[in-house]
Amino acid sequence: AGAPSSDAPAEEGALLDSVFKLATVAGGERSANDPQIAISLRDILGLEGSMIDSVHFNYMFELPWLLAQYPAHRCKLPMTIVHGEGDRVQLAEMAASLPDASARGPVRFVQAPNLDRWGTHHTKMSLLFFEEGLRVVIHTANLIQRDWHQKTQGVWISPLLPPVHTPWPPESFMGDLASYLHAYGAPLAEIRRRVMQHDASSVPHRLVASVPGRHAGPAMHRWGHMGLRRLLAATALGKANTAICQFSSIGKLGGSPAGWLTGEFLATLGTGVGASLGKQPGLQLIYPTVADVRDSLEGWAAGGALPNNASNNETQPYLKTYAHKWRASWCGRSRAMPHIKTYTRFGDDGLQPAWVLLTSANLSKAAWGALEKSGTQLFIRSYEMGVLFRATTERPLLCNQFADCPPSTTGRYALVPLPYDLPLTPYQPSDKVWVWDEDRAELDSHCCRWLGGTQVPAED
Repeated sequence: AGAPSSDAPAEEGALLDSVFKLATVAGGERSANDPQIAISLRDILGLEGSMIDSVHFNYMFELPWLLAQYPAHRCKLPMTIVHGEGDRVQLAEMAASLPDASARGPVRFVQAPNLDRWGTHHTKMSLLFFEEGLRVVIHTANLIQRDWHQKTQGVWISPLLPPVHTPWPPESFMGDLASYLHAYGAPLAEIRRRVMQHDASSVPHRLVASVPGRHAGPAMHRWGHMGLRRLLAATALGKANTAICQFSSIGKLGGSPAGWLTGEFLATLGTGVGASLGKQPGLQLIYPTVADVRDSLEGWAAGGALPNNASNNETQPYLKTYAHKWRASWCGRSRAMPHIKTYTRFGDDGLQPAWVLLTSANLSKAAWGALEKSGTQLFIRSYEMGVLFRATTERPLLCNQFADCPPSTTGRYALVPLPYDLPLTPYQPSDKVWVWDEDRAELDSHCCRWLGGTQVPAED
């Protein structure tokens, strides 16, 4: 089935507003690039307005390719790259990859502070400054060509925030963004000041971010899964009873699910107004099988962006109990492997979400944090960024596939295009969880094998 469209809403007279979009997919099904749900990086960087400069936060960059995505008249505008690359040689190589200065504007590099050897600057966010205002873009893709080519990615673009300084409360979108930028210290102080000179009162959503460190006191409830727990504590659940986690990487979660996954993390996902005391929601995980990767648009190469290793898989066999295959036929993305990350709480019907989080955070303690010292401290290793969408009676959330619309006091609905098909497709006993460090002799969709972590053409 195709995506719902605003001229054919689920309920007569209803209006659908898509709150985020999916990145376009090359070589896939026609429905994948329906403009109601799909957008390209070139489209984002070409948004209407008089652009002044841009700031990109990310993990991986291909700078010549990134510059080529800008319209020609914007290629010489200033650009700031916020990265986590601590190796001077690799940073020098990234800078050396830039086109000649005559073909571009000035590029400034800012290294994210406080990363340890196991942490990453995994945030994927862009700040686009225009004379007319600011747009904040939160997405799930690295700024490299292959991430925007044949993978399933998510993109949220803020409305144009006018350059009018208005007071904002700490518990607001702007409060969240200002706190996050503050974590970078002096190198981003001027950018933070500029951001704060804009009016974000039109944005009802909240940011869920992670910054590295051991956080105690009030800070423990600002970042990672404890920050999400704080926001969900004021979120109405209605009949929500199932949490769905969809991600592209799995960390070391412990030998027992109760240690972190169904312990502190599921306790966060189960938080909300109306939650039954002591009763956890059901948990479903979405992660590709070996066959999903083999038959994908990229073939085995898609598995290079699904970093789950064999050691993790052996020590965490319980994950398969909760696992579901990647199926996304409604939006033409069943063969476009997911790099998007979404966390959602669904109602009894499995169709109407109480809330949806689009984020860079995978299923790991490094991303979400783990409680220490008898629950008085949260240890986070990585930078992450996500945007939380919550249903209201004025604007209920509807996902890609739905039956009856819930009541809306305004006749408007927020469409959250979760890419996966509902109901979910459980793993079968014969299905294998994808791991990227095991060789595969089977031929993939490109007639290649997977050897030593590389897609290798079959011998004639």
